[in-house]
Amino acid sequence: MAQLLKESGLIVDVFDNSTSRQAVKDYADRTRTPCLHAGLSADYAEVIWNEVYRVPSDVNDDVCDYPLARNSVMLTVAVACEAIVSFVATGEQRHFTITLKDLSIQSLKL
Repeated sequence: MAQLLKESGLIVDVFDNSTSRQAVKDYADRTRTPCLHAGLSADYAEVIWNEVYRVPSDVNDDVCDYPLARNSVMLTVAVACEAIVSFVATGEQRHFTITLKDLSIQSLKL
């Protein structure tokens, strides 16, 4: 992992398993590289920066069977892009939660 990420100015984690997410989180912590984690489970998604991110358990590692997974993925990607653009432009690390059921995107103040 260190060889792949060694000169990164920003890491974006969208892995679909907890083991890889933990490795990315640990590397970002160790190197103090800004890292944004984007993930989803059923109709809920998060876009969270490394400092407050908690790696989920590996119980729900495969959410692709969810009927609206494509919609959740696309919405999560759009929100993650907003968080990245905001970070690059202002340095602010904005956190978000997304619920597909009510089409709600909430900015979190942590």
